[in-house]
Amino acid sequence: MDTVNKNLEEEDDKENGDVIHDEINHKHIEKILESSITKYKSILESSVNRNIIVVLGNTGAGKSTLINFIIGKELIGNKFKNVELKNPEDTSAMAIGSGGGSQTLLPQFVMLKDSNLYDMPGFGDTRGTAINLVNASFIKRIIENAKTTKFLFVAGLDELIAKRGENFKEFVEVIKKIIPNENIEDFSALIVTRSDQDNEETLIEFVEQKSPGITSDIPFIKKKMAQMSKPDKKGRLDNDESIKIKDMISKMNSKKINKVNIAASYNQHTLKDLKKIYQEGIKTIQEERFHHNFDEKQLNILTIEQLEEKRLYFEFTLNSEIYEHFKLSPFVANVRPISEEIFDNAWSEMLVHIKNQSMIVQKKIRMQQNEISAEAERQRLIKEQQQKDANAEAERLRLIKEQQKKNANAEAERLRLINEQQRLIDEQRQKDANAAAEKRRLEANVETERKRFIEEQKSNKRQSIQTQINEAKSTQMQLIRSKTDILQIMTNEVEPNEKPTPLEYIVDFEEASSGYVYWVTWSKSGRTHHPRLFKLDNDRSEYKKKWRYYNEEIKNIAQKLSRLEYDLQNI
Repeated sequence: MDTVNKNLEEEDDKENGDVIHDEINHKHIEKILESSITKYKSILESSVNRNIIVVLGNTGAGKSTLINFIIGKELIGNKFKNVELKNPEDTSAMAIGSGGGSQTLLPQFVMLKDSNLYDMPGFGDTRGTAINLVNASFIKRIIENAKTTKFLFVAGLDELIAKRGENFKEFVEVIKKIIPNENIEDFSALIVTRSDQDNEETLIEFVEQKSPGITSDIPFIKKKMAQMSKPDKKGRLDNDESIKIKDMISKMNSKKINKVNIAASYNQHTLKDLKKIYQEGIKTIQEERFHHNFDEKQLNILTIEQLEEKRLYFEFTLNSEIYEHFKLSPFVANVRPISEEIFDNAWSEMLVHIKNQSMIVQKKIRMQQNEISAEAERQRLIKEQQQKDANAEAERLRLIKEQQKKNANAEAERLRLINEQQRLIDEQRQKDANAAAEKRRLEANVETERKRFIEEQKSNKRQSIQTQINEAKSTQMQLIRSKTDILQIMTNEVEPNEKPTPLEYIVDFEEASSGYVYWVTWSKSGRTHHPRLFKLDNDRSEYKKKWRYYNEEIKNIAQKLSRLEYDLQNI
């Protein structure tokens, strides 16, 4: 079985040549993929309609050794307590690695009674992107083509207890991502290699002690686990353990797996390389399409229709043609199923580049189209001008013959036109004069209307103020009469010759300490106190308050009249 691995390594070395291993080449990857798929088609198709057992584990876990142990190959322990084939030349056995390196480059299998037992290569192989992609393609197809699948995880005891088993837990998490929407616990088991425990029970206790919580994180460890112990001092293995392992495998559940998301196993280096490979392949096809459909040196010999056909090709057809051509290439057909999202991302990024390059080509084509159109237009104009010149010459000769006959008519027409022109000028002048007069009339009307409106506003304001004045005077007279009536009542006991005349000259009343009231008049010489009038009783006291109220209102109305008359004068 190690012949497959040797052939693949030789193919990889042959394609690489002297190229540094990290430098990825699209053609190199494509050749290795095509070569591997062609040469090892039997491995790809080996799981079709078969029940399979997939042995999974990190590099160095002892997967190949375990398979040899299960299928009954003779194994011995060497002086370093490592297990090796007793007969290293046995080509039917799985090759066993040494020094912790992976010996498996492609999935290998042995056929059991009712199933195939597969030794899967480690994920993220350090030997390069090409081998990783070949592995991924084979692993995906083998598992998806199988009738049912069982997972047999393999881990050395040292791996389970180192760093609380973090490496193994991470490996199981990767497998869960690779098999989405499935509970792998239902169809998985664990084989612990290089064990130094007496039995499975003490092994579980030891693992739980060294890596607390690992059995709760990965439940099938406790439920479905067996061990492959280290060789004894004589280098012998416990064959009873092989029987237990095969018995456990036969009792395991199996599951049909329809989808393997193998891209979840890629490391960042592989993802970066794969994206670069896709972009390189797209760019290669783009350059081929550009070279096939666009030669700038030949643009000037194409017709405008041919140029338009090319422009439409670059605008509407090129993108889909590159996509279809690349999609149908053997490389993409083999790699895309194991990297769909990376393919889409690479295409999206390259599509921008393709469109930019296409726009440059379209611009050049349009420029050439414009030049052809301009030249065609120039030739058309030349021919048209030549035809016009010929027609003009013929017309000139005809006009010469008819010129004398037309002279009189031309002169008459000239005079008529002069008269008509003068008439039009006079008519235009009259129109201008009428327009100016109409303008002045309209302006005068506007001014008249403006003045009328202003006068009307003033008149309305005068009427309003005059109305207020009349109302104020009327109110004033009413108050004076009321005031006079009160004075008449208050002074009706005073001798006539002692009353002031007229009564409206009284400006105030003052009350003496004796209880009698004096009237106060106003003259140019000032306030004057007159003889007593009467004794102030309650009725007269009320009249006095009213008189003073009326007197104050009369003063306020007088002030208001003064303001209104001032406003009336200033309108």
